[in-house]
Amino acid sequence: MRLKTLGVGFLAALALGASASVASATPKLWLLTSGTSKGVVGEKAENHLELVGPGENFRCGRNYTGKLLSNGLASDSLEFPTSTGFCTAGSVSRGGQAATVVATAKGSFKLTFKPKLIVGEPGWCAYELSKIELPFNTTGLAFLFWHNRAAAATAKLDKAHTLAENCPATQAWEVRTEAVYDHYGQEGFEYGTEVVG
Repeated sequence: MRLKTLGVGFLAALALGASASVASATPKLWLLTSGTSKGVVGEKAENHLELVGPGENFRCGRNYTGKLLSNGLASDSLEFPTSTGFCTAGSVSRGGQAATVVATAKGSFKLTFKPKLIVGEPGWCAYELSKIELPFNTTGLAFLFWHNRAAAATAKLDKAHTLAENCPATQAWEVRTEAVYDHYGQEGFEYGTEVVG
């Protein structure tokens, strides 16, 4: 009877050890500033976004300011409560004044707009975007940003702000620039990334 109890205790200890090693092996994402320094939670951050509509008829961008909320976790986040924006003549942009960014050690990046970002083109077919999701490279030291790459976000028709008729129900918008910066001193650097574990 005592041997059975010892055996059960030994198996339980093995199981706990195995689960602890699995937990410690969970990959963590570090956002890096100016080289290989780890970003500090609470530091100032910026996000720059530029969207381009079909045929270059629509071009609109936003500059967000905020801070780093977490770092060194399986999922890190940044908060951007304020923004300024610009659009080409004849284009429309509403909403999206605030945004959050969540990046994971698995290489997924999600930019969420608050409230939804409404974008429109000449002829004023207006579309809404609640989020943009993109992958990023987790091999070695990489940047948490996209610049002049072919990345697309699909937006749904926003009937409340649409002035034209026969607008497509969805529209692909090119994500021309999506860059997340930290502030090291007075300069901003694109966040580097490193996955550990």
